[in-house]
Amino acid sequence: MQQSPTTEALIVGGGPAGLAASIALRQSGIECTVIEARSPSIDKACGEGLMPDSRETLAQLGIALDESDGHLFRGIRFENSVHHVDAHFPSGAGIGVRRPHLHTLLASRAEEAGAQLMWNSHIRLPAEDTAAVPDTNPETYRTAFVNGEPIRFRWLIGADGQASSVRKWAGLDRARTRSLRFGFRTHYRIAPWSEFVEVHWGRFGQLYVTPVASDCVCVVYITRNPRCDRANILADFPE
Repeated sequence: MQQSPTTEALIVGGGPAGLAASIALRQSGIECTVIEARSPSIDKACGEGLMPDSRETLAQLGIALDESDGHLFRGIRFENSVHHVDAHFPSGAGIGVRRPHLHTLLASRAEEAGAQLMWNSHIRLPAEDTAAVPDTNPETYRTAFVNGEPIRFRWLIGADGQASSVRKWAGLDRARTRSLRFGFRTHYRIAPWSEFVEVHWGRFGQLYVTPVASDCVCVVYITRNPRCDRANILADFPE
């Protein structure tokens, strides 16, 4: 009887967190498999700004980001209609990078490092009752099903975001505080006017402005108000 495929670490989620974990594991000589339901490159409504320590960590993973990948910024500025405060980073610079480009770099590096990447794939984890009593024996394998086929693993990493199936499987949802935020993102073809990432605070939410290219800025609006519309945003941040 043919034995099911095995992997040391099974990573659920092929976004930046899952791919970074796979690269770090491979750098330590640990076999790993990444399961992702979507196909690359994966976009997401996010601020697209990476702090200096994030750039340093990515460099340690073999991904050195420079101005050819995005646009550098030197600090953070917070402001509302009355006040503002800003500060430069004590060392180094952050960089704004379009999310699909960052994902492409991470996926290529993970593949180069020897991680097995399974795109457009779906996973069914072991029966939930097996998660209630964790098995700390490093020699123990469990079996999940990927696209209906069994795969055996020792360690499970959940990197599957807000609606995490791994978090639910592990019983961690019971201790989770539910707090919804709503995010909207767009890009404007305009040269960055500041060396900072700007965070504008208003009554309904926050507006983040990140330079991502010499001729482009990323603008993200975050609110907890499900009824917030364009009129509310314009009232918060008048031109």
